[in-house]
Amino acid sequence: MNIVRGTADRIPELQPLWEALEVHHAELPAVPSIRPLADSWERRRRRYSDWLADGTGRLFIAESDGRAVGYMMMTISDAPESWAVGTRAAEVETMSVLPGERSGGVGAALMDAALAVADAEGVRAIGVGVVHSNVDGIRFYERAGFKPFYVELLRLADDVRPRHDQGQRSRGLRALLRNRSKQHRNR
Repeated sequence: MNIVRGTADRIPELQPLWEALEVHHAELPAVPSIRPLADSWERRRRRYSDWLADGTGRLFIAESDGRAVGYMMMTISDAPESWAVGTRAAEVETMSVLPGERSGGVGAALMDAALAVADAEGVRAIGVGVVHSNVDGIRFYERAGFKPFYVELLRLADDVRPRHDQGQRSRGLRALLRNRSKQHRNR
């Protein structure tokens, strides 16, 4: 297996890997439904083309026996305004490894290649978003040196309780802290 830098002409080879990632996401607990695979791939394919065309994208492809078995798309751009993390920052936009190739070092090799490029380009901070219930994915990134930093919450319009729902009062962090405080005072 070897890691090569990819260009826009290699994007079509990534479709089965993207679809494998989407199927994996669909199997995770407590996540919304995924889009139809053809629709999701078309949207992502356009993004990859745009990132590679505008110079922010860095595509890494893991090849074995002449076929793509994994890939990572990383973008590099200006660092966020809020945090003192240097002038350039990177984001792992996608990483996928075929199911039969997982736990064999493909992901680690992709990560090593991406980290080397980011370092060579002066990037001091690299972010990645991981589905909260993807425990194996979170562990993988933690082994690569990533640490929890930013929590992103999702509100779906069709999955929201009305504000007047009395059950809502017993849920949430504030309610938990309030209840703990009351319990502590009653001791």
